[in-house]
Amino acid sequence: MKPSWSMARSSSRKSAPEGASPAPIDLADVARRAALLSRLAMEFGYDPLLVTLSLEESSFTLAGESCAAEGRALADGRILVYYDPQMSNARMGCCLAHEIQHQKYFAVREAFRREPADGPLHRSFARFAPELLAERRGVSDYSNEHWRAWRGAALPVLFSDELAEGAAEPINETLAEIAKADYNFGPAAKIDPLWRELFDEVNAARQRLAPGTDARRVEGASWPGSSRPSTPGDCGSSKNDHGGEAPATLAIGVQFDGVDGRDEPGHDAREVESRGFVAEDERRRLPRFFSRVFRTCNVRSVAASPLASGSAAIEAILTALGLRVRAKFYGPHFCEIVASTSPKLITKPNDPRASGIALLLAGNYDPPTLVFEEINSRRKGFGAAMVDAVLSGLGASPAMFKRIRVDDASPRGADGRSFWERMAARHAGFDWAITQNERERAAALSESRASRPSPP
Repeated sequence: MKPSWSMARSSSRKSAPEGASPAPIDLADVARRAALLSRLAMEFGYDPLLVTLSLEESSFTLAGESCAAEGRALADGRILVYYDPQMSNARMGCCLAHEIQHQKYFAVREAFRREPADGPLHRSFARFAPELLAERRGVSDYSNEHWRAWRGAALPVLFSDELAEGAAEPINETLAEIAKADYNFGPAAKIDPLWRELFDEVNAARQRLAPGTDARRVEGASWPGSSRPSTPGDCGSSKNDHGGEAPATLAIGVQFDGVDGRDEPGHDAREVESRGFVAEDERRRLPRFFSRVFRTCNVRSVAASPLASGSAAIEAILTALGLRVRAKFYGPHFCEIVASTSPKLITKPNDPRASGIALLLAGNYDPPTLVFEEINSRRKGFGAAMVDAVLSGLGASPAMFKRIRVDDASPRGADGRSFWERMAARHAGFDWAITQNERERAAALSESRASRPSPP
């Protein structure tokens, strides 16, 4: 079976004409939205490391209409929300609520299919007959589009492969639209009682499959009030779709201080092997970059860390520069981010093969500190662009990191200043701690060699 996904879009979003150069992207806005998306995921109780703000564009066809995608729930647990400068905070919350509900449905569907016909899930859902659901149709304009687009020989059946059988997903999409309505309208959402009963039963089953995760938000987190619509209905319209294979990430052209990042395609290197809802007492297989988290903490402690939103913003903005990005957490207080134009993640200075940057977010330092570890640029100006991108990402969490530390071994330019001294002047709002240890060691070694007596 092909992986399922959900896609959502706003009718106001338009794709660039074919062959046209991509419009410049506001990297500060990308960082802000990536941080918001990460916080929303945490507050919904979903692993924020599986939720990505994607800079690619994607479209799908439903009932003969072409739609620009707004979001996607992948079968491996990842969720993509496509960057749209016109997307409101409320619409982002609605999109994420919709996609998370798809992930819950997928998980229960898999468990339902694995158990025997007289298993507990089959008994729980037996009363939701196809005729009853079809009689009530959907709960929104979009879910009703799926009912109208159904082309199956028989009525859609709960937990069946709707897309393969009828070229639409009326049941799955109706449930996802209920989650969106609950987020959008709160207690004022008016849902057909049978659909509400099925929605609650699916979520209860998902909770039983992984206790203590998806049905509860992260401890201490409130409902996403900062982004929930102040006026019910502010989410706007959206469309969704399921089916097929996930496309490769597109190259993103970003104009940034005269640097064009389109020379090598962007890529999100977070390879995910697990669903987003991870119980505290489980040790499921997680992405490789996340493998060390369980040595010191659990998923929820990382999700609750301010590093989750800060690192997400930095990852998104470096991806916007066309870099491949890997983030690795070492407990809830430390996150290393490596980004490079090479799939080998090359960042070593003076390496002719690739441009790249490596940094550490040290939340446990006093004060919390961003440490630039390595940087290399094959093109004039691209090193500054990478630093600008990282610091723009930090701007999404301004209270977290004000101290920046770097050991400066860069050569001095015509103005007598090194690269990092110019960066410190350019971003004077941060507290820079620039050391010269590597430069001093190199100078001392050179002096030592010069002072050695010549061999006879």
